[in-house]
Amino acid sequence: MTSRITAADLNDRWPAARRLLAGHRRTVDACLAVLFAGVPIVAAAVLASPGWPATLAALALAGGALFWRRGHPLVVVAVVAALTVAPAPSYLVVPLALAVYTAAVETPPLRALLGYGMAVVVPIVITTGKHLLGLPANTAPIAPNPITLGANVVEPLLVVALVAGLIVRAAAVHRSDLAALLNQRIDNATVLERNRITGEMHDVVGHSLTVMIALANGAAASWEKHPEESAVAVRRVAEVGQSALLDLQRTLRMLREADRSLDETLDDSGVAAPPLEHLIELFRDAGLPVRLVRRGPALPDDALLCNAVHRIVREALTNALRYAAEPTLVEVSIERTGDDVVIRVVDDGDGRATPSRGTGSGLLGIRERANALSGTSGAGRRDGGGWETWAVLPVGNAAGGGHG
Repeated sequence: MTSRITAADLNDRWPAARRLLAGHRRTVDACLAVLFAGVPIVAAAVLASPGWPATLAALALAGGALFWRRGHPLVVVAVVAALTVAPAPSYLVVPLALAVYTAAVETPPLRALLGYGMAVVVPIVITTGKHLLGLPANTAPIAPNPITLGANVVEPLLVVALVAGLIVRAAAVHRSDLAALLNQRIDNATVLERNRITGEMHDVVGHSLTVMIALANGAAASWEKHPEESAVAVRRVAEVGQSALLDLQRTLRMLREADRSLDETLDDSGVAAPPLEHLIELFRDAGLPVRLVRRGPALPDDALLCNAVHRIVREALTNALRYAAEPTLVEVSIERTGDDVVIRVVDDGDGRATPSRGTGSGLLGIRERANALSGTSGAGRRDGGGWETWAVLPVGNAAGGGHG
């Protein structure tokens, strides 16, 4: 099974440190809580600010709240913001900045802005409420003055924490989306590779076994009356089997090699494709009355095009050998018209008499080979009986050459 790419893998400069931190998240949270609350506690105790015992208690509570900041970021922001009404609120700004940063990293942007709003508004509401109720407060109520209100809303350290958190979250989302895209491409490449190998195996095994079965049946039927012909058919079975074995070994070898080797081997396999005349002779030996007709100029010396023509004809003849009932003629027509090569394989058998036992891979393979060269293909019963398989492959500006 192919391993999956994660967002961390795309920016993994220190993999050992990442694994260590990921495995001790609670310990990391505890250390950060102690750091962001402990340092202000020490500063408040050393400086002995007015009301420092209450400030120390507020900082201790803020440190406890920060321990749960990942699981409940907005709640922690509200709690720490409420604690800033302590006698020395400046000491609570650092823990509050960590809470705002965490909310920006762990939640969507709108909720992060809500968290920032809570960090600013909650102290204002509590302080104003105390003054309205006549309770002692460490600060004066916020006056309805735009300048004064703006100074309270735009707290520099909290703004920096919010922006930093939004940037970190955006980078993490980008890496996550990129990892998902790469995994999708890997999955698509895997499916494509499997389909190509399946098509290759179908061509090798399906075609060869069909021909071998037909040759063996013919040899068995004529063994007593025509022993010489039976002996020839048996030798042909051995030749086809040996060729199929070599092709099968080549395909299995491709499975053990790199993707580049697989692509090159599949793309260049047309170089070794035998002439169509040899293919026609093989099917004639198997008992199929095949006739090859060429029209127009010769095909260009293009390995991919010749390979596609050879494979399409072979698959169409294999289907005719399997399913055409007592055909008297199977005509293979290769016609070059302008910038196209038109392939037609037509038989006059009654295909309806033999129900299909195939999986449809043959016709799918023909369509895929035609599509790979920006061509088209199709197949179906003829009105007068029989079956027709056709494909049109563009030649483009390829130079003319020998037949494929």
